[in-house]
Amino acid sequence: MRKHHNRLYYGRFRHKTEFKIPGSLMFYPTTDDYLSTIKERYPDHPDMHYLSEFVMQNRKTMKFRFQDRKAIFYSDQRLAQ
Repeated sequence: MRKHHNRLYYGRFRHKTEFKIPGSLMFYPTTDDYLSTIKERYPDHPDMHYLSEFVMQNRKTMKFRFQDRKAIFYSDQRLAQ
């Protein structure tokens, strides 16, 4: 039986949010240390700062994947909005 990658969507995290981000693989690996070094490397990109800070603050309340040119977040309704 194949693994079903949408199992997060039907369990605890019922809302799936997808964003098209051209450089989304730049955030991989998603450890806190690496995300903080991204903020140091690119001081003139506020969008990258915001996304890395968002991931670090909400890591416990959501699941996420960076895949090809997409960022996929599984979360509750409040965080999805």
